Amino acid sequence: MKRPNKKALVVGLTSALVLGMCSSALAATVHVGDVGFNLDRTYSDENYNQSFRTYLLQNVANGIFIDLNDDGSSVNVDDYLASEGQTLVQFETANQAPKTGPIWDGTGEPGDAQGLVVASVSAINSTTISVTFEGVAAPVEITLETALVHGDNDVSFVYDGVTYTETVNYQDPAVVAVENATAAVVVAEGSLLEADLTASQVLVAALPASDTRTLLQARISSVQLTINGIIAAVTGSTNEVQLYAALSQKPFTGVNINFITNYDTAITGVEATLAAIQADIDAVNLAATNADLAALVATATADVVAAEADPDGLVGAPGTATLVAVAQGSIDALPADVAPATTKAALQARLDAVKAVKPVLEATNQIQLNQALQSSSFARVNTNLIAAYDIALDGTEITVAAIQADINTVNNAQALQAVVAAETGPLTTAKVTTATALVNGMEDLVPNTLKDGYVDRVDVVTAIIAVADATTEAQLLTALQADELALTTVNPDLIADYKTIVDGGVVIVTAANIQANVIDAGNAGGLVTALADVAAATTEQELLVALQATPLALTNVRPELITEYKALVDGGATIATAGNIQTNVITAANSVADAAIRLVAVNDATTATEMRTALTAVAVAQGTTAYINLNSTAKLEVAELVLAARDAIAGPPADEFALTTDVTTEIATQIAARTTFLGNVNAATNITDMITALDVTEFPEFAALTESQQIDAADLVLTKLVELQAQTPAAEFTTITAIKNAAGL
Repeated sequence: MKRPNKKALVVGLTSALVLGMCSSALAATVHVGDVGFNLDRTYSDENYNQSFRTYLLQNVANGIFIDLNDDGSSVNVDDYLASEGQTLVQFETANQAPKTGPIWDGTGEPGDAQGLVVASVSAINSTTISVTFEGVAAPVEITLETALVHGDNDVSFVYDGVTYTETVNYQDPAVVAVENATAAVVVAEGSLLEADLTASQVLVAALPASDTRTLLQARISSVQLTINGIIAAVTGSTNEVQLYAALSQKPFTGVNINFITNYDTAITGVEATLAAIQADIDAVNLAATNADLAALVATATADVVAAEADPDGLVGAPGTATLVAVAQGSIDALPADVAPATTKAALQARLDAVKAVKPVLEATNQIQLNQALQSSSFARVNTNLIAAYDIALDGTEITVAAIQADINTVNNAQALQAVVAAETGPLTTAKVTTATALVNGMEDLVPNTLKDGYVDRVDVVTAIIAVADATTEAQLLTALQADELALTTVNPDLIADYKTIVDGGVVIVTAANIQANVIDAGNAGGLVTALADVAAATTEQELLVALQATPLALTNVRPELITEYKALVDGGATIATAGNIQTNVITAANSVADAAIRLVAVNDATTATEMRTALTAVAVAQGTTAYINLNSTAKLEVAELVLAARDAIAGPPADEFALTTDVTTEIATQIAARTTFLGNVNAATNITDMITALDVTEFPEFAALTESQQIDAADLVLTKLVELQAQTPAAEFTTITAIKNAAGL
């Protein structure tokens, strides 16, 4: 397909825009050089459209780039014009590349620098401001050509080639200091408080010398003179009339004419400050207030105590106020902030308890009693037990605690009665439900022994019912394995037998019944069958299955020895009980097999270390304590001697022990030989004796030496022996290894 030339495309594009025929589906963004234009806006903004067209025609030489889907990637129109066989959409899909550059926002002229949006601006000092731009993380510091003045300032500045005009509020420290000092002086003039005056003096003194500072200082002095006059009027008064008049002016607070005599006593005339005089006033007021409060608290406490002693009592004759009402009035008379803060609340709580007790004492029937017990002061009240509560509450209970104790006692007794009923046959879920509700209504204690015990007993009943109600073998097995029943020797393989027994109507009211009448009985029947199966087995496979039967509970049954087991059974071994089978068949065959394995290990050993391991196994099995009790080195030395002895066996078979007893005999022989060898060496007193002691089977390395070498070796051993015997305490050779080392062999 033939491509139009570039100018034609530009003219065509411009014409399309003019005619409004170019939609956003054709091109969302067009970049003319590095300046982008939003084509959607050209349709709705005629000024934007005209500026775009003008800029396009004037800057077409800078290149035209079209972004059809507005995804930040575009194609060069020149490249498109040079291609063949593709639409513009197809070409952009295959050839688009990222294109950056600002999209003209319609302000100024296209191509002009476009500024950022100012988010905030603040003054750092009189010549520096901090500007934060939207989308820019770090603020920018701008130095101003003209210093800021106190208050709002309109400032213009240039950043990144763009001029901005913003309003900046600047607080001149010098002006602020004067304003703060002035405000403090105004406060002091209004309050006449020494603390305020002192605070204002600090601020004024910090000002630089000026007419303003002088004026403010004069105002402070005037306030001080006023304060001095007030103090003089108070301390110089000669009677209560003068004193009251002096105390009735600002800044004194809390002055009560009823306490004027007390003020006159408290103010001694030495007070030099308003604060000291106010402290005297406050002290008098507090003492008087405390005395009044103490009396109120004492009255309220006494009234509450009286009400507690007689919750439904009257002050006097019939028709007079109740003790509860009088106590409530006394509590209400206490101020909310009476000290300590808990006093009023504590007294109210005590009286509320009395108010809860009163209707219980006054109840004349169970309906009234039930209503009275619904008070939040009482817990765990069971309406169904109201008759029992009525009997337990005999009118002597005058406290919440006493009434609650009776409630708890009734609840516990009723719960126990229900638990016993649930445990008594016939067992039913209805009884369990009743017992559970009553047990749950009991008080929780720490430790909660009583309640927990009842819960456990109900759980046992529930578990027993599950056994009785089981309709399948799976259900019955799950029920029998319940932790609550604590049954022993439950055998899943005998579940069919257990199910037959249960379905037969056997008594199972208790866990003990289930253990004896179901489990033990079922196991006994299963054991008889299992014993009969062992005796009746005619093949090794039948015997193996019989020996693995759960009722027998045999251990260490080894399938690879089934031939040996079968031989023992067929040979007439006693198998009347499971214990007989375990001992006379399983253990007997296993022992023979294990002994054979141990004997093979002894005969297969090729090193002293391997022989030591094999001999240890034999010694443990045969109870050869003489070898077991040797230390590791001694065991190794005896093993080396046994290894040499085994290899010297003529046979048949050659180089092998025929029986385990041959091994244990050889162990004893070599232990004795080693002991003799060590004894002879340690007893030698000269080289000749030492040669005689060393030249034995236990020391083949020495026998292989020439006579001259034997003398040298014997000399070395004797020398070492003398050294050992000279030690304190005296020592000697305890291993063959030590002797070989001394001989250098």
